[in-house]
Amino acid sequence: MVQMYRPASESASGSQRDVIRLCVVQLKKFSILNPNLFSLLVLGLMTFLPFKNAQAQCPTVDNWACNNQLNINLGSACEVEITPETMLEGSSADLTGVVISVEDQLGNVLPTAIIPGSYIGQTLKVIAAEPVECGGNSCWGYVTIEDKDGPIFPEFCEQDAPCPLSCVDYNNGFDEAALEAMILAGIVDCEGVELLDPAYVYHSSGDCEISDTLEVIYSAVDWAGNVSQHSYWYEIIPISAMDITFPADYKGDCIDDSSPATTGMAQLSGVDIIMGDQNLIEICNIILTYSDEVLPACQGQDCYNSRKIIRSWKVLDWCTSEVFKAKQIISLQDTVAPEITGFTGETTRSVDPWNCQIEKLYLPVPDVTDNCTVDDSYTFFVLSPDAFTIGLDDGGYYALAVP
Repeated sequence: MVQMYRPASESASGSQRDVIRLCVVQLKKFSILNPNLFSLLVLGLMTFLPFKNAQAQCPTVDNWACNNQLNINLGSACEVEITPETMLEGSSADLTGVVISVEDQLGNVLPTAIIPGSYIGQTLKVIAAEPVECGGNSCWGYVTIEDKDGPIFPEFCEQDAPCPLSCVDYNNGFDEAALEAMILAGIVDCEGVELLDPAYVYHSSGDCEISDTLEVIYSAVDWAGNVSQHSYWYEIIPISAMDITFPADYKGDCIDDSSPATTGMAQLSGVDIIMGDQNLIEICNIILTYSDEVLPACQGQDCYNSRKIIRSWKVLDWCTSEVFKAKQIISLQDTVAPEITGFTGETTRSVDPWNCQIEKLYLPVPDVTDNCTVDDSYTFFVLSPDAFTIGLDDGGYYALAVP
């Protein structure tokens, strides 16, 4: 396919004048026989010969010499049109009518002078020519197609119009995968693109009246090695203390852990808040803390691990100076009886055959375990009929005069 540019011209080329002169000489030979026929043939010759006249569309080229060894960049549109102005050297009054044709490295003529990205790295032959009726002058040169532009990032979340990002989402982890999907869906480049890992810059305003911002900086490199960089901006939306909910009261066993991981965590918009060291955490404009008051779960005796805890939660919004408080009652008590092992409940002994009794019978000591009480704090009770005398010495519990 070729592109035609046809300006007006006023003179015929030398080769066309020679053709006309030869035709006229030959026609004169017929004028001797028939003068009228000569006039008619000359009129027809003037009608059909492609010589230039005031109506012809021909370019006016000062010098038919083409640029050669050009490197042409495709640009952001991933295509470039090779025009007569690109190929012809010097200045010309009017290039309308110049024909541009392009051949690949195998000599195949391309369908258009608009070169797409599929020809990156190839050297093409470009021919610039005027129409035959204008003289048929031409020249040619070689061009190499290049991609010198980096990828073009889609524009959204710009610095002057940042995207909103709640502090909750920021603290739970920025959704990098979602942002990358949006970038790859809109990025423009002539070749394949690889996104590099982003850099994060948190810009603190230091003023509660001005939101903090998060800058996410991405770099992209294409197959030609061109690199581009773009920043996406997010406005950090502060937390409202009203968005925090406190855990309900808790009842559990004496061996239960009393930390919020077991007894219940405060939540921010339905998400557990993991407390930091010293039972305190700062999230954006919010400070959350708690303190415990431990009380015994029984009176007049050692309760060991059984206890009640009054947990006081406190939230401070240091932008508004508001303070919110809540109480949580945690009850951890021993609700399981000790387990007795190593004792069958029955013991057989031989009596003295003369008086038919055992003067001093030591009772077996059972093994006792409990989930709350320590080993040396058990109290044993021996229940027996009134006829027996029960005692305790270094050997343990005993009964006297057992018949």
